[in-house]
Amino acid sequence: MLEAPVAVWLERSLHADTNNIFGSVFTVGLPEELAKALPIVVLAYVHRSSWASLTPKDYLFLGAVSGLAFGAAEAVEYVTRVIPTELTVAAEQGASPADVVLASITQGSWRLVTDPMSHAVWAGITGYFIGLAVRFTRHRFWLVGFGLLLTALLHGINDYVAGRFWWILEIIVSVLLFVAYSQAGGVIEQDLSAAEQAARAQQPPPGPVPPPYPGYAGWPQPVAQPWNPAAGWGSSGFTPLPGHQWPQGPLYRPPSSDG
Repeated sequence: MLEAPVAVWLERSLHADTNNIFGSVFTVGLPEELAKALPIVVLAYVHRSSWASLTPKDYLFLGAVSGLAFGAAEAVEYVTRVIPTELTVAAEQGASPADVVLASITQGSWRLVTDPMSHAVWAGITGYFIGLAVRFTRHRFWLVGFGLLLTALLHGINDYVAGRFWWILEIIVSVLLFVAYSQAGGVIEQDLSAAEQAARAQQPPPGPVPPPYPGYAGWPQPVAQPWNPAAGWGSSGFTPLPGHQWPQGPLYRPPSSDG
């Protein structure tokens, strides 16, 4: 799984910092959400023929699976490396062994439960917008960009307010958004489909445009009609239709063959 290594590389390159909201969003939230979205984008491109019938909701659940795997890997990393380091420092500062063990169990259990769920919710929302971009190519980059920025914002706020009251509120908002897109996301699809059809209707029909007639600016060049000998007299003569009767009288004379 390449999601976690890509996220770690991006965070180190951007000097990840959660001490301020800007750093939390753009140096932690955005890299991790981008890393989780990459497998969905790659698979959508590789299987673009067989996945043509998938809906944005299908991509939402694909993103949730990607986020679930990422969150589980992050939780294991946190339990096996980060928590022991923090508890060692606490023990060196005089914390009792019972408190150290209790804190380790509490933090580890909480991480193993919440990390996969949170990452699944955020990656699912991103996956939904990737599905919209696959289906409605007219606004492809805007849709993917909006989805990434939305989940990066939710993720960044989560890391910035972790452990406080606003943390619970942010989790609730994230879950509600995930449920809303999974249940009522068809409304957005219908609106985008109507907008795309309206845009296509306003486009001129395909086909060559006749060059302007040089004699009159902006006028189309006249097209010569094929000669029909039964339509009238011409320089090559007139062939009357069968049953035609010429007018009789001294003032009427049938046309000669030379016109």
